[in-house]
Amino acid sequence: KFCNEKRFYFMLSCVLMSGLSLILCSVALAGASTNNTTVISCNWAYGSNGNIDSYIGLKRAVTVIDDDDVSGENWKDMNCNGENYCDECHDAGSDSLSSVALLFILNFVCVIQSYLRVTAARDMNTHKVVQLFCTGFSVLLAIISIGSFSNECINNLPDEFDYVHGPGYGCVATVLVFKIIEFLFHLCVPVEQKHAHEPVASVFSNRN
Repeated sequence: KFCNEKRFYFMLSCVLMSGLSLILCSVALAGASTNNTTVISCNWAYGSNGNIDSYIGLKRAVTVIDDDDVSGENWKDMNCNGENYCDECHDAGSDSLSSVALLFILNFVCVIQSYLRVTAARDMNTHKVVQLFCTGFSVLLAIISIGSFSNECINNLPDEFDYVHGPGYGCVATVLVFKIIEFLFHLCVPVEQKHAHEPVASVFSNRN
């Protein structure tokens, strides 16, 4: 009963979280750029060693020396002196990019389905099931994305830099939190029985 009474606020929150998730996913996807400036701004990991800063993107690594000497190289073209982290970061970056791209697309569905559930008159079982699937799958994609890149790339980078997660990684982690909250909100808010199986058109005709 409580969730149904708070439907408007719960579903509006879901619309806003999905909208923000689109923006956050865009920032994370920018981490796949091959432009040095973009990688620096939207990196997935950052490390420093004295006057040398290292920025890790999904496709490229950028090094900045003394704040002005900037150089970058794509993972697939990089020579790692016999170590495997270049190939591992290339593969992990590709996997994370695919996951975030799909996550971005699913968020459009989440926005629409959450909006359709804002009022009980427009809500149907179909909307709830689709939204639970989209948010649940989004949670899985976000976990795969940040888990894969962290375990297969960041943890295998050279020890000379003390790496921490960057804004691109943080954006996906934030989306993960949003999607868990959205899933719980949609699970909590019921579909009123009188509208559960009605087509949307008949619902509006009954209101008029």
